[in-house]
Amino acid sequence: NDYMPISRHRNKQMTYNTINVKTENAVTTVTLNRPDRLNALTLELADELYDVLHELDQNDETRVFVITGEGRGFCAGADMGTQTDDKGRPSNAPTLAERMHQALVDIEKPVIAAINGVAVGGGCTMTLLCDIRLAAVSARFQLPFTKLGISAELGSTFLLPKLVGPGKAMELVLTSKMIDSAEALDIGLINQRVPDDELQATAAEMASLIAGFPPM
Repeated sequence: NDYMPISRHRNKQMTYNTINVKTENAVTTVTLNRPDRLNALTLELADELYDVLHELDQNDETRVFVITGEGRGFCAGADMGTQTDDKGRPSNAPTLAERMHQALVDIEKPVIAAINGVAVGGGCTMTLLCDIRLAAVSARFQLPFTKLGISAELGSTFLLPKLVGPGKAMELVLTSKMIDSAEALDIGLINQRVPDDELQATAAEMASLIAGFPPM
């Protein structure tokens, strides 16, 4: 499948166009790196995220993943300004939503989302596929699918009610309202709410704790 990155050709020196990857003490931090677009999602980003997560999920040098965003936002959802991502891809190639779901849904090692700033649309639903969600005080969350007239994706209609309950899930989806990190913590959408300047350290500390346990 020529639309799928071939992970066996990757190595530790391989660079990515839309993400940064760093492994230290068995913790791999994957940083979405399109800060000029608030790390909005593209097919290239989804492919690179799929590639690195699936490669390192089978590598004993990584025991825990942390996913975060570069700059002032975690992820603004799908980048509606990119129109050329699908050029040259087969007609049955995964859509952006399908590729993002594939990237995260079957990763066996723990994945921690360190949510710095806005997490909207796919930027919010991708965190539901992570195992633990930590958020900065400044983080905000929105599921704008009803307002946009599209279906919620990444398995969110199944995962969201499991986290926040069916009533609150319906409220978030049907109203498309933005909520702050305090409300997100109160309803169970996130595990912890920490000061902005402590988010990365808190995520690293938790990841290191988990990585230090017996891997089996």
